[in-house]
Parts: sequence; C-alpha cells; structure tokens
Amino acid sequence: MNDLANEVALLFPQGKAVTIKGEEMMIKPFGFGKFPQVLALMKGFKPPAEGTTASAFNIGQLLVDNADAVMDLVVLATGKKKEWFDDMGMDEGVDLLKTILEVNADFFVKRLQPRTMAAIAELQSSLGAL
Repeated sequence: MNDLANEVALLFPQGKAVTIKGEEMMIKPFGFGKFPQVLALMKGFKPPAEGTTASAFNIGQLLVDNADAVMDLVVLATGKKKEWFDDMGMDEGVDLLKTILEVNADFFVKRLQPRTMAAIAELQSSLGAL
C-alpha cells in the first residue's frame, strides 16, 4: 500500500467485515461521540495478570475477567441489543470481539495516540511560554 493509500485509510477508516449469525456486519473504529462510553467501559476492565505481555494477550481471559464490560463494548460497537447475542455461538462471539479489538486498537494506536501526544506537547510548550 502506498503512502497516500495509508493516509486515506487512516483518515477514513472503512472498518472490517465479520459475519455473525449469518449477518455481515461492518465493524468500524469507535467515533468521537462514543469515546466517553468506551473509556468508561475500559476503566472497569480488570488489568491483565502481572507479567502478561501484549503478545500473550488472551481474549478468553479478557472475557472471564470483564464479561459485563466486554458485552457492553460489543453492544456499543455493533448497535445490537444485548439479547441479540444470547444464542450466538462462542466461536462467533470470539471472532466478533477479536474484530472489534483489532479495528479499534489500530485506531487508537495510529490515530488517537499520535494526536494526543502532539496536543500534550503543544500544551506543554504553550504553558512553558507563560
């Protein structure tokens, strides 16, 4: 992918399609309006066990430790009611959660984090000038 295509993909994320219960869904990064809800849900997440690295991240453990918050995050990402997921297979649930995490991890790391760091640096510079 060339630089222009990468920039367009970052500015206008298309998301990722996943088929759940026979229905294709497009999972997109959380928009700014959902940001407070996402942060509130993630704030309640139990931290991973000490010594756990990003490469050892375990979706099963995330579900066990944070079942209600994870379910609320899935509802927020899909726009479906909680009851819609009641008879969904575990394999589909894990695929859906994995897709939500992939799409939004990419969003937070590639878009939000650099902008936040730039804004903090700019603020520190402005405060230093005072």
